[in-house]
Amino acid sequence: MAHRARRRRLRGPPAHRRRGPTVDLSLTLRALATLSLTVLDGAGNPAAGASVVVSGSGIWPPRSLSTNDLGAVALPSLPGGVYEVRATRGTSVAEPVAPLWIEPGETRAVTAVLGEGRTLAGMVTDAASGRPLAGARVALTEDGISTAPRATATAEDGRFGFEGLLARTHTLWVRLPGYAPIESLPVVPGGESLAVRLDPAASIDGTVIDARGRAVANAQVEVVVRDLDNRPRWVSAASTGFQDALFNAQSGRGAALLPRGDLGVLAGRVPIVPVIPGSVAAAVETAGFRTDAAGHFRVTDLPPGSAVVSVSHPGYARAVTDPLVLVASRATAHEVVLHPGGAIHGRAVNDRRLPISGVEIELRTPTDPMPQRALTTLDGTFHFIGIYGPASLTAWSGGRVVARAEARIDDGAVVPMELVLAGSLRRVEGRVVDERGFPVGGAMVTVASLDPGSAGAGTGSAAPDGTFAVSVGGRGGVSVAARHPDFAPREIRLAQVSQPLRIELTRGTSLRATVRDDGCATEAPRGGVESACGPVTFALRDSRDLAIDHLCDGRATLRLSAPGCVPVERELRVAGATIDLGSIELRAGGSVSGEVLDERGDPVVGASVRVSSSAPGDELPPSITDRSGRFVLPTVPEGTRTLVAEHRGRLRSEPQDVRVLRGTEVRGVRLRLSQQAASPSTPSATIELARVPGGFLVGRVSADSAEARAGIQTGDVIASIDGREPRDAADAVARLQGVSGSVVIVDVERDGQRRVVRLSAIERR
Repeated sequence: MAHRARRRRLRGPPAHRRRGPTVDLSLTLRALATLSLTVLDGAGNPAAGASVVVSGSGIWPPRSLSTNDLGAVALPSLPGGVYEVRATRGTSVAEPVAPLWIEPGETRAVTAVLGEGRTLAGMVTDAASGRPLAGARVALTEDGISTAPRATATAEDGRFGFEGLLARTHTLWVRLPGYAPIESLPVVPGGESLAVRLDPAASIDGTVIDARGRAVANAQVEVVVRDLDNRPRWVSAASTGFQDALFNAQSGRGAALLPRGDLGVLAGRVPIVPVIPGSVAAAVETAGFRTDAAGHFRVTDLPPGSAVVSVSHPGYARAVTDPLVLVASRATAHEVVLHPGGAIHGRAVNDRRLPISGVEIELRTPTDPMPQRALTTLDGTFHFIGIYGPASLTAWSGGRVVARAEARIDDGAVVPMELVLAGSLRRVEGRVVDERGFPVGGAMVTVASLDPGSAGAGTGSAAPDGTFAVSVGGRGGVSVAARHPDFAPREIRLAQVSQPLRIELTRGTSLRATVRDDGCATEAPRGGVESACGPVTFALRDSRDLAIDHLCDGRATLRLSAPGCVPVERELRVAGATIDLGSIELRAGGSVSGEVLDERGDPVVGASVRVSSSAPGDELPPSITDRSGRFVLPTVPEGTRTLVAEHRGRLRSEPQDVRVLRGTEVRGVRLRLSQQAASPSTPSATIELARVPGGFLVGRVSADSAEARAGIQTGDVIASIDGREPRDAADAVARLQGVSGSVVIVDVERDGQRRVVRLSAIERR
């Protein structure tokens, strides 16, 4: 039975002995709980010497215990809360006991049964040379987050291993100074040995100055990186320091926690406790992310690709750089200028210019990833300081946007702003009818204001006679959307509202199809239709007849998938009363993996590998090779399939046939690119380059080319493309063509200044 909390009221000494003010203090004593755990092996016998880890709301860091000869262990004096209990012995592991809720004063007994655990082994090597890397920090967590992650370091031969793992997906993290870290790599224990390849890291060597050219010390630096696979990463002192501290704690390299009764004691020197509390992140902050007295900073161990540097300081407005190119094994130099900025002194009023208090004001700037917020005071005023450049203000009331404004703030400027909140709402009235003019009762009508100063919206239901009246703020045009389960949805935009509105709904188009499979589906097929009126999802259960009604006219995409089958995607033109697609067959398939090489045998990054389709609508999405030239096509239809690789629209491989069997993987496919295999219709180069010291000189660029539109000029020197230096002029021209749907990042030098040029897929059309 849980003991009830006892309350004690403490008072100070008698009045004649008091010196100065007194405070009545109330303390609440809560009973502690006891947790006892019994660990059994697979045969039901006590598991002596098993390792038990208990973590939760009342214990941090997690407490490690060992079972006695009876397989039991007890943890007394445990605060009430929620906990997780794990047990292992050798390679055996038990399912976690979680969540375990324990009430104050409760005695809880739980049992854990050990089963056969899985093993995860691997080797960490240099991606360029293949050399094993010793001392790499490897951390493993379950499903991306765990209360008790595992950590180790690679041996001299680069190998690492974990035992006693559960049969579920884990997340692997690998870090080594001088190399780009690997984060959030999903792995499944029990398979083949992992081959983890680390790329040489890039770094940023920068200086922070103010608008007068003076060095700014103690500025905080954060970096947003996009690697060569276009994966974003946020790198900061707190994140890097926390990962180091977590690894030290889980690998036993930190201070040992020695059990002393009900408490844990840290061995070694006691750290100084600050009088003024600071942030938690400050305790794990690492060097390089804060500028020194000369304004210098250096951020290392970044993946090659592109990066944006964000710099903040209490006395200045936050500054964000343009994208910088990060090249492996090189330091990118950059200078960041901080501005003192100005201030916004604003006031929120109604239509009669009377102040309104309690209004939430949101400020957004291009340089700050998070908005700033303030509440208006009794006189309706609000203030923001340390702002530089364009700014957007939004006023919220009752969960609705009631006013908006924009301004530009320069150094030392104080910008007065007045936000006028509409005191009254306008009524938008109308009628919803069908194709014959009969009313459509029950239709949901949503009216949104197109006024940039008020993004409010209102929703109402049409009466039985089809009439509706919806109140909305703002002035000028509106967007009106009507939906009814028996009709296709419709949305109209009006520059001016005329009374009354007439919204005509049609029955729309019906889609019919029969879904079949060759026995590959392990679950019922599901999918959706993406149309001009929004998405429609469906799931086929007992019946395999697909029926979707009330689709609006226009282009649409049908997607259909089932576990174990190759997904199907069809482009549709929706028009008329009914579209009958006939039979759609889901087929079993396997996977194909391999590598793409150039004529010299070097791996090719960014090559597109496709499976030639046998019929319209059967196209599979391509696979893009990674930095090692590897590709994986996870769902390829069963049978003999033809693979073709292309690179930047100029190089192409010879078609290669592979035999795909259901549930198997075809490995080791090698596709070689060549100019001879490229299509004769390949367009001619729109830019001419010549090698010079430090890069490739632009001798000519076509006026209407994507390179010219992106800002590349004759006389520029291209230092790198996508963070890598091209082998020769032909390779540079090919890299500039880009992969469809990608962005090419070009590091250009002009008049002694470095700049970044981005060629997007839109520019190359």
